[in-house]
Amino acid sequence: MATSWIPSERLRQWAMWGALAAGIDVALLSSGAAAEFLQPQGAGGVPLSDILDALVLLPELMVLAALVAVARDIRSLGLWRGSIGYFGCSWLFIPLLFVSDEDDGSRALIAGLVVLVGMIVLLVVVSRKPQVFSEPEPVRAGRDDQDDWPPRRDDVFAQPAGEQEDRTETEPPVASSDKSATGEAAGRAWGCGTTLAVLTLVRLLTRGLRNAKIEWEILVPVAGFGFLLACATVFAIWFGLAKIRARGKLGTMAVVSGAADLLFVCGMLATVAVGLVILLPRILEGEAIEDDAGMTWAVHAITLLDIIAKLMTGLLLVAVWRREEDPWEAELSRSRRDR
Repeated sequence: MATSWIPSERLRQWAMWGALAAGIDVALLSSGAAAEFLQPQGAGGVPLSDILDALVLLPELMVLAALVAVARDIRSLGLWRGSIGYFGCSWLFIPLLFVSDEDDGSRALIAGLVVLVGMIVLLVVVSRKPQVFSEPEPVRAGRDDQDDWPPRRDDVFAQPAGEQEDRTETEPPVASSDKSATGEAAGRAWGCGTTLAVLTLVRLLTRGLRNAKIEWEILVPVAGFGFLLACATVFAIWFGLAKIRARGKLGTMAVVSGAADLLFVCGMLATVAVGLVILLPRILEGEAIEDDAGMTWAVHAITLLDIIAKLMTGLLLVAVWRREEDPWEAELSRSRRDR
């Protein structure tokens, strides 16, 4: 897919480091999946696979920084919000990895509180609209006629200068400042509304459950996991669709990467459905929950889809890093400057 968008040199550096970090991320996820598949059943302590899954936080920070830089350069607010929400939700799953059945409930309660507080902070951050998304795209150095690209019909079929001036004087001005002010006000209203809704929900839940006899060691982790899973699903879909919508500038690899993210969402929802079908009847009947072969293979499948999605994101950053100006457009641009 041809595109006239050319990344800046600074963005190329961000994309290069992000692509390298994505490769490390894929290697850690693959090692964690192999360790989980090969580790003996009933092994004590924290599994090696959980430790490797927690270490992916370090390279994913660089991947997120590169995606945020790309979103700011192409002025894609959806990609900015989707990438922050997607990676933020994936990182909030890490505290739940260290909760085991042998705990007395205190560790699960702490993990649930961390997840709930982290989700509130994440939603507040994502609801913001940085000022850069209200500004016009920067003009790339080395292309003098950026504002006049692609060629307009009036440039191709040139008219006398007098007629051009008379025609342009009668055109009404475009109120771009009013549009940017309206967008900024809408972004602030969205952020304030999200924060107010979250605080109101927390207050209502606290008032309703204050005098009830509830096992908080069970309620808080379950509520945190359910809320996190719902938000992770929304942000993963948002992240994939934002990539696909940016295909005009990012190229065909954006469509492939976005499709991989949507496929991962489908696999994640299928894994949750399999878990409910297999484990929920046992929980209701009070039976001990043991490892099930079907659930184990479902977890391995979603891990494989996650690895594929992260690999496609890395290849997207490689495509941004290696993006060069199309020779046909460069030649046509030079010919227009020489006229």
